[in-house]
Amino acid sequence: MNRRATLLLCILACFALPLIGQAQFTIEPTWVEDFDYEGYPDPNKWGYDLGGHGWGNEEWQHYTDRLENARVENGMLVINALREDYGGNAYTSARLVTRGKGDWLYGRIVVRARWSSAPGTWPAIWMLPTDWVYGGWPDSGEIDLMEHVPSLGQTIQGSIHTRDYFFQIGTAKHGQMHNIEFWNWHDYVLEWYPDRMDILLNNTRYFSFHNEQRGYTAWPFDQRFHLLLNVAVGGWGGWPDFWNERMEVEFVRVYEYTGEPQVSVHPEAWYRIVNRQSGKVLDVSGPSTDDGANIHQWEWFDIPNQHWRFEAAGDGSLRMIARHSGKAADVTHASWADGTNVQQWPVNYSPAQEWWLQPVGGSGYVRILNRETGRVLDVAEFSNDNGANVQQWTYAGSHNQQWMIEEVEPPPAPPAPTGFQAVAGAERVTLTWNPVVGVTDYTVKRASERGGPYTVLASNITVTSFVDHDVSAEVPQYYVVVARSGSAEGEYSSEVGAIPWTLVLAINAGGEEVAPFGADAAFSGGNQSAGDEVIDLVDIVNPAPHGVYQSERYGPMTYTLSDLTPGETYRVRLHFAERFWNAAGNRRFHVLVNDQAFLANLDIFATAGRNKALVRERDATANASGQVVVQFLPAPNADQPTVSGLEVWQGPGLAPPQLSISMEDNSVLLEWPASASLFNLYATETSVPLLWEPVHDEPVVHGETNRVTLPAFGPGQFFMLSAP
Repeated sequence: MNRRATLLLCILACFALPLIGQAQFTIEPTWVEDFDYEGYPDPNKWGYDLGGHGWGNEEWQHYTDRLENARVENGMLVINALREDYGGNAYTSARLVTRGKGDWLYGRIVVRARWSSAPGTWPAIWMLPTDWVYGGWPDSGEIDLMEHVPSLGQTIQGSIHTRDYFFQIGTAKHGQMHNIEFWNWHDYVLEWYPDRMDILLNNTRYFSFHNEQRGYTAWPFDQRFHLLLNVAVGGWGGWPDFWNERMEVEFVRVYEYTGEPQVSVHPEAWYRIVNRQSGKVLDVSGPSTDDGANIHQWEWFDIPNQHWRFEAAGDGSLRMIARHSGKAADVTHASWADGTNVQQWPVNYSPAQEWWLQPVGGSGYVRILNRETGRVLDVAEFSNDNGANVQQWTYAGSHNQQWMIEEVEPPPAPPAPTGFQAVAGAERVTLTWNPVVGVTDYTVKRASERGGPYTVLASNITVTSFVDHDVSAEVPQYYVVVARSGSAEGEYSSEVGAIPWTLVLAINAGGEEVAPFGADAAFSGGNQSAGDEVIDLVDIVNPAPHGVYQSERYGPMTYTLSDLTPGETYRVRLHFAERFWNAAGNRRFHVLVNDQAFLANLDIFATAGRNKALVRERDATANASGQVVVQFLPAPNADQPTVSGLEVWQGPGLAPPQLSISMEDNSVLLEWPASASLFNLYATETSVPLLWEPVHDEPVVHGETNRVTLPAFGPGQFFMLSAP
């Protein structure tokens, strides 16, 4: 909101059109402030800018952090501008900021607010850069979701400022909405993409600013920004003449930018697009292949000019390509006007050819919204006739504006996923596999016996991992995964199996209970610490719950894990996260298990980085007292040891069958009796006697014998069978 008290006219055409919340943002907000408490604004979400030095705009107020100027009451934030002598200023007010507590790059930001208007007031909802990467104002940019000054009457303004576009050189970019009842509640919205920004009042877009790809002087908006809420006095607001004015905010909600379509369509499938009211389909007239050929509706004949393919266009939008012509559905001349005709045109990569598919409730229908204009695909005059024109129109929720996307030709079936692995955990099994290019999603199936029959365990999986918690300790489970492209399902992967372990003990070091981890116990020495850092668990197989890594016990210490069976072997797992140091070499320590060296000079940051989970595990035999003792010792000239969690697992009580090894030509033949139980084959070399690697070749069953043939190895190769 940096500007002098000069009235600046909108230098862009200021259109107003509806725009529904877009699918390329998360459906649920990822940062929420509902003001459902009383008193000071939540310090975990809000800070203050303080002082009374004019703020570059000849403003009169002194910003404070007092309850008189900013408080939460009756389910809303109240910002009061008051006439009073304070710090050498004639007025006080508040300027709340999310800097360091809410900083975003791209997304949908919604602020629901209302305010009163008196001479000299200047309420604003706006954003500034958090890191000022490109230099001071205006080089690093400014985004104004809403500004209001009394001299403009019932008008609100949205704008941006950059090195090339700001008011002091007469190039500012603005949009305005008039006749606004600002004393009533409204949603003030920013939708921020990598290539443009849209500013909306409720669901009506009235200002757009595009990335011209000319660098930071025109588009510094590729860095983090934070939100500001304030009521300024004087400056652009004019000469103040009031005693007590306020702005009220009901909520702030931030939706993360995903760039993904909300409706799943496959780029290699063909679809028909059926109007909800008429039951007729989107059809290219003729069927013509000419540029500008009209798009209308017609009864279904299953012919190429009624087939459409969806091609990704960025920010979750799609181009609709006609099968017979290879041309795209296009809003004529990119006009924003209601009633503009929709035609086919060669792909030119303009937003007028890009559409969002947005679900209409749970009906299965979608509205098809143009990215350039914000209007939807509409059958003119609510007609049910063949040949009725298809145009764009303001969305009104009517059935002639809603469409069903139905697959008429599936894409090619995807190949079977490779690299499928199962890792047994305590009452869980973690499954991972390699990604398959071009798939829609994956389905994991499970059986209680080798070879099936399989039942669906989970479907619509869009990542390449899954954790099965619906298992019992020591009960074998067998899995396959299958990829799906549109409606085409591929072949099963190779089968993998695992036998879940038994969870004997789990301790949240330094913290309270985070099921299934109990509160900190069984320790001597050390100190507790906890925080609210976000800990990265990516790539950690069988991690502890996130909350475990947010606490720690640190210092020289010993955990005595008791009530175990003497002489029995257990898996000891230790969980770490470096929450303090930002560089390697600061914290190093040793870990002993039953007086035997386990980890030497462990440097969590050097191994994993800051706020990143790290897990280390080894097998240990309970001593004569039924204990496993874990000691944490500092290394010289380094910070104290730390640990976030400890687990003890007991493996399946299965004795593996005898493994026989023989040479056959240039191969190694491994054989063992077939068993109803599940065992994995592992290999190692004498140079690394404790590092056993899984052998993934599938055994071939010959009657009562499993056989695996491997290429011949040099001397010193060892093999073993083990329960997974």
